[in-house]
Amino acid sequence: MSKKQHKTFSNARKVAIVRWHLIEKVAVSDLCEEHQIHPTLFYQWQKQLFGNGEAAFERKGKAKKPSAEKRRIERLQAKLATKNEVIAELMEENIIDVRTSSERRATNGSPASRESAMDSSAHYFREHQ
Repeated sequence: MSKKQHKTFSNARKVAIVRWHLIEKVAVSDLCEEHQIHPTLFYQWQKQLFGNGEAAFERKGKAKKPSAEKRRIERLQAKLATKNEVIAELMEENIIDVRTSSERRATNGSPASRESAMDSSAHYFREHQ
């Protein structure tokens, strides 16, 4: 008993076979016999062709343009980067202000209060880096 060899058809060949039926009005049974395929397989190809038919009408240039979702992501990433820069600048200004106010208190007070102010400034800086 010999096994049947399965034929492999390219996508272009499948479309051509389905087109012969639709355009040339060749009977499905004749096509299946000629190409040695089962009618169920033919109807699967036809279903796939109609299921993906909208792809044939898409503009070729459309694929090159980024999708709306991708453009939105890029816009949000740029906005986030700007916010991060602003936050970094504000944190730097805040740290400078804390150091300056701590140093002012330290110069107006006793040596012990100066050390305490410097310690709290250093502690704040370490925590907020």
